[in-house]
Amino acid sequence: MKQKKKRGFSFRGFVALADLIFAVSAGLLLLNPVHFEDVPTPEELAEADPVAMKAEIEKVEQSIPEIEEQLKHLENRADEVLKQGVQ
Repeated sequence: MKQKKKRGFSFRGFVALADLIFAVSAGLLLLNPVHFEDVPTPEELAEADPVAMKAEIEKVEQSIPEIEEQLKHLENRADEVLKQGVQ
């Protein structure tokens, strides 16, 4: 007798794909590990110059409108590219 082929979701295939993705990401992390910056201790934060910190915060706040404008430009460009791809 001929057996009917199963169609639909294959759980074993999904598990194999998940294992493959995990293995690749683990291998990449071994080849190029993530290095985090030294986190300042609370004592170091207390000793930090508040005037300098305020100046840095103001620089960041001043750059926000420029970043938002660039983001709008990129979103518009992405829309154009997607519309061209659909046509």
